[in-house]
Amino acid sequence: MLWGGIVEGEEGRRVGDEFREVVIKLVDLIGKPNIADFFPILAWFDIQGVKKEMEGYVQSLDRIFEDVIVRYRKMLSRGIKKEGKKDFLQVLLELKEKEDSEMSMSHTNQGLILW
Repeated sequence: MLWGGIVEGEEGRRVGDEFREVVIKLVDLIGKPNIADFFPILAWFDIQGVKKEMEGYVQSLDRIFEDVIVRYRKMLSRGIKKEGKKDFLQVLLELKEKEDSEMSMSHTNQGLILW
């Protein structure tokens, strides 16, 4: 799981449902024929609105990821640390915290990897 123990309960279900809904719409959009794929010169005009729709989904995913990252940082600031198996987000954020690490990550890198 991407963020297993960070968002739990009813809020976790809400975030999970929102994430699932955006991903389903994103996959559906990717599968639709786009005239700009056949005539690249038309891509600039975005006749079918694919680019605009895609940007909306990307913003939704960014907002979800940002919300979960903020929640995790709040947990850490309150001294709450999830023990046991770590989820993907925990590993990424711990890499960022290790400033001496060769694999130190910026906030932007984390978002891109989650994507």
